[in-house]
Amino acid sequence: MNRFSHAVNLLIPEQQRLLTLLSEDCDNAPNSCRLALTHYEDLFHPGEQVNFSGSGITVGNDKWIEITGCQMWRIPRWTSDSASLAKVGWQHWEEFIRQQLRSNDTLFLYQGDNPFYQEISRQLLNRRKNLLKALCTGENITAAVNQLIGLGIGLTPSSDDYLVGLSTILFIQGHPLRKYRYDFLAALQLAGNNITLLSKITLEEAFNQRYR
Repeated sequence: MNRFSHAVNLLIPEQQRLLTLLSEDCDNAPNSCRLALTHYEDLFHPGEQVNFSGSGITVGNDKWIEITGCQMWRIPRWTSDSASLAKVGWQHWEEFIRQQLRSNDTLFLYQGDNPFYQEISRQLLNRRKNLLKALCTGENITAAVNQLIGLGIGLTPSSDDYLVGLSTILFIQGHPLRKYRYDFLAALQLAGNNITLLSKITLEEAFNQRYR
């Protein structure tokens, strides 16, 4: 179990999956259940036993979550054609995102004096460059994605967050590079055991076009 102020990750060992309990002010997401609680401080504790049944979830000896009345989350389906895709202001989006980012927001832009972060930043930039080159040539894509997965710090490292964001664009129905989605999935199959379970699940969901 991983506990945060507004989210708790419960491990399902048989499936090697996580179920995330979200507080009421969070947005919906795959593999999650949003509860009518504002926070989880002092409510859940690492190591508590979790049992799942058809009607609910038991956590520890004093918590029962009724799920029979829950509404199923459905990802909004968006379809488009080449004409409408051509009207999207991709360059404007890129410029807007770059304006919002500061050097301390991502290791891709790190400018501090920590030698460890400096090297991670250098590797991130080099491996991203290799991936973009592979996407342009259509060669060695699985290897390029594999080298990028898991690079960074935290439960979802910077490289994995980048791949999630990239996949939201690449795998849109009608995008010319969508054909490479299986190369991304193949890379995750190779590298999945070397990253955190949370990051692995996040990438898998993203490559299958299931996003928050």
